[in-house]
Amino acid sequence: MCVDGTVETVQAAISRRQAVIGGGLAAGALAMAATPVRAQMRQVQFSGVLDLTHDLDKFFPTYGGTQDYVELEQIFSTSREGYDTYRWKILEHVGTHLDAPSHFQIGGRTAVDLSVEELVAPLAKIDVSDKAASNADYELTPDDILAWQREHGRLPYACCVAMDSGWADRVSTDGFRNADGSGVMYFPGFHVEAAEFLESERNVVGMAVDTAVTRYWEFNVF
Repeated sequence: MCVDGTVETVQAAISRRQAVIGGGLAAGALAMAATPVRAQMRQVQFSGVLDLTHDLDKFFPTYGGTQDYVELEQIFSTSREGYDTYRWKILEHVGTHLDAPSHFQIGGRTAVDLSVEELVAPLAKIDVSDKAASNADYELTPDDILAWQREHGRLPYACCVAMDSGWADRVSTDGFRNADGSGVMYFPGFHVEAAEFLESERNVVGMAVDTAVTRYWEFNVF
């Protein structure tokens, strides 16, 4: 419901606004920590904004394939009613999204249980794209984390660790799922030892990937 003057105010704001959109950098999932991590109060400064999203439509590749997981139905239009409104039907794990612990853990925390402090965190990006280019099944290991720390210092407390495997460049191609004739997919992920290290030794709030899921396909266990 819009109060009096809302539409006019929005229209005026839009006419003055300038939008700057960066290139899409990542696709995939953000897996949150199974237990809460208390974020420390901190001041955040930045000089720019990066768009980490991709255009989302029914052809967007997912773990389960391309199965019309995104549907839009126009209910009202500007030409008829004076404003646009669409009804959305969407699978929650399509495109860039967040996986709460309950996605894989019975009784785990849901998205509602996650605090705002956990959803705003320092980001540490670990680039393994060269290794993934020669090995589609590459798993980010504790050694990769330690190598990153030697260059950048210890991971910030309550940060999110993102794997950059270069897979985002494949998002509009069959190479994103990278499935063979039997439907077995090949793409990088976090090694279980890396995940355990980040949770027990570094108190991260989440892990992010630019692939369909956080773990290497062969195990089929998350």
